[in-house]
Amino acid sequence: MSLTSSLISSYSEQNWPELITTAQLEAHAHLKLVGLVGSIDNDMSMTDLTIGAPTALQRICEAIDNINSTAYSHSRAFVLEVMGRDCGWLALMAGIA
Repeated sequence: MSLTSSLISSYSEQNWPELITTAQLEAHAHLKLVGLVGSIDNDMSMTDLTIGAPTALQRICEAIDNINSTAYSHSRAFVLEVMGRDCGWLALMAGIA
């Protein structure tokens, strides 16, 4: 077993014991796997966009458009809060849009 296989085996036994067994790892050791981060926060370093961030921004812009017409028809001002963790990318980009 190679070093990579042993590291993956050790990690999977600790974190996913019911999902990936050592026998499965050995049987499929020829496969090359790549993991992609799916996050609406867009806070992954060394990337321009994470999967999910543009979709979340689109949904926020749609919601703001809908709320805007309601606020106008009722002569009210609304305060909106959007999701995000640390960086505030969604709030910034929604404000710019």
